[in-house]
Amino acid sequence: MKPKPYQQGALDGLCGVYTLINTLHYLEGPLDDMEAEILFDQLVSQLDRFEGAARHAVEGMGVETVASLLQFVASAYGLRIQRPFYHYKTLTLDDYWRSLQRFLATTEGAVVLCLEGRYDHWTVVRAITKHHLLLFDSDGCQRLARQHCTIRAPRQRRHHRLLPNQTFLIQRGEASVEVVT
Repeated sequence: MKPKPYQQGALDGLCGVYTLINTLHYLEGPLDDMEAEILFDQLVSQLDRFEGAARHAVEGMGVETVASLLQFVASAYGLRIQRPFYHYKTLTLDDYWRSLQRFLATTEGAVVLCLEGRYDHWTVVRAITKHHLLLFDSDGCQRLARQHCTIRAPRQRRHHRLLPNQTFLIQRGEASVEVVT
């Protein structure tokens, strides 16, 4: 039985940090409360080295910050991290969806991605069906319907913009980072 995700606000209010904790909680867990608090402290300390944790707590975290924290997590926990869509300019939602589906179907991995539109939020994708992204999310969201997802600017308020160039594929294994920042 897979563990339940830590909820944002249980430790603090940083969705990017919670996304990384929940990625490890999902892939390597369950983490107990002490392990999660230690990891939270380590990640916030890393944030403080970049530009100050308080700034990120208020403004959120950009992709460069998340990429740097992922590099720290990869080396500390032996994870392989890839950012395969960084250079794609003409990627379609169908191609992106199929690539993520294939990755999750063939690995014991997770996907970290950034959402815009209805939510501005970092989240963990644990599985993908034909019609839904299934999440392991710090804000309690469990799934996103494909019919409400886009990779272009959302036309409707209810749409979720998935950002391929801010998508990270994470799996267990020898620590390596294939991240372009």
